[in-house]
Amino acid sequence: MLDAAHGRHDEASRGQRRLRLPALGRGCEAGDRRAEQGRYAGAGIHPGPRRICERHDARGRARRRELHGLGRLGVGDRRSAERARARRLVTGVEAQIDRLLNEGQAEQAQQLAGAQYTEWLSSGRLVEGRAYLRRTLDASAAATPARASALLGAGMLDFRQGKDDDARTAFEEALAVAQEIGDTAQRARSLACLARVALRAHDAERVLALAREARDAYEQVGDRAGVATARHLTAAGTRMTGNYAGAAEIYAESLRDARERGDEVLVGAETLNLGYMKLHLGDVAGARPLFEESLRVSRGNAYVLPYSLMGMGSLALAEGEAERGTRLLAAAKAAFDAGGFAIDPGSDEEYDKGVADARAALHDRFDEVWAAGYHDQGSDLPV
Repeated sequence: MLDAAHGRHDEASRGQRRLRLPALGRGCEAGDRRAEQGRYAGAGIHPGPRRICERHDARGRARRRELHGLGRLGVGDRRSAERARARRLVTGVEAQIDRLLNEGQAEQAQQLAGAQYTEWLSSGRLVEGRAYLRRTLDASAAATPARASALLGAGMLDFRQGKDDDARTAFEEALAVAQEIGDTAQRARSLACLARVALRAHDAERVLALAREARDAYEQVGDRAGVATARHLTAAGTRMTGNYAGAAEIYAESLRDARERGDEVLVGAETLNLGYMKLHLGDVAGARPLFEESLRVSRGNAYVLPYSLMGMGSLALAEGEAERGTRLLAAAKAAFDAGGFAIDPGSDEEYDKGVADARAALHDRFDEVWAAGYHDQGSDLPV
């Protein structure tokens, strides 16, 4: 399960005082991310060239798109440019955290660092982000909303790297802090984060229970995006039980809500997750536009893009194109490795199945094709 409903722990709960923070580069904020989406408004689910020779039928147009590599689609160029931009913004925030810590403003540093979790993730700076969060946490042990936020950010960076025990410890401490200070919003986020750890442990019953509890808390504070996180986790837990039709319904609801809210990252995640449900239900044709959209909107996001490549690889295998599918899966693995990401629960099963199917289809040629895809990292692959 690609889990991109991950940024909700950084908002202060209603009615609580907010710390005055230094001005940030506006590109770090959700409003500007939504504004960027205007370039895709009205594009529908089939992004791609508007002008294609009329002599091609629908299948011909699809095959023509497949013959273009990531660079021809602009994904490769956008990926590099936008990741570089994200890293510049994040390193600027890191300098502000250094300044706050040097001035003895530990609580402000914790709040700022906690709010930057998603930026460290999307820019691929997981190790650096975790180190900054640890420094802010070491600077003050006071039970505050800022500390809870920093703990959740640190735990999520641990989780994305597969350090589940460290993540669980951070989430449990965040939950204890939230309960001590009566912060319902941070309690909701802590419960949702613990549900993710339960997903990695393949404990579907606990996932569903924690997601319900988190949703109740999110609804208490009127956090619509938080409710979306809980819904997303409910879909993942349902998927884990093997109820793909039920999971597809929840993912579809989550996708509609993400579109309404202009949450591009969640759109990229849920198109991919729903695409996999289509594959499980035998609807390969219905899966294609979903995987294509996921790839399109994941540009520049170091966390989401490997999953989108993986989805295109699984789709190619389902369509009987084993070599292309193998190279795309290998490119996805290269991207996961480059970012230091552990594959999310649910998605790890899809990855393992894809690799097994590819190996069975290519036999002795598998290692050669895999090595080529891994080396190229998707830069010249037909997607």
